[in-house]
Amino acid sequence: MKQQWIQEIFDWADEFNLNEQEIPRDIDTLLSMTNIGVGFSNITYLPHALGSLPNLKSLNCRNNELTDVPPTLTQLTELNLLNNKLSVFSENIFHCPQLETLNLCGNHIEQLPNNIVDFKYLKELNIGDTDIRCFPQVIYKMKNYVL
Repeated sequence: MKQQWIQEIFDWADEFNLNEQEIPRDIDTLLSMTNIGVGFSNITYLPHALGSLPNLKSLNCRNNELTDVPPTLTQLTELNLLNNKLSVFSENIFHCPQLETLNLCGNHIEQLPNNIVDFKYLKELNIGDTDIRCFPQVIYKMKNYVL
């Protein structure tokens, strides 16, 4: 029997016409995925259930219509939100403490929060082509990152 959260992912994939390569409808294949790429799909939201995928580490959502991400993506090490509709740095991103790479390029974010330093593993923060004009002073205290 299919668990409800898996059906939530399948329904979301069907809603946005995501193909089998993007979101496989075979449960075992879906559960084994470490990387999901759903770029250029006009996606307006991500289902909370994506956070239940046990092996998911990388989520590429470039060139969509996202304004936020769910707080359930705690296992991610890479999140690509290039060219979406983010207008603020979502607090939900802080629920991804293992992030090593975060791409926010091409969004309308105006500032980074001071607690950006809470990302202990962040090595790459891409914020090109955003509306950010100045950085919080704490960003210069971050170690092991490329801005």
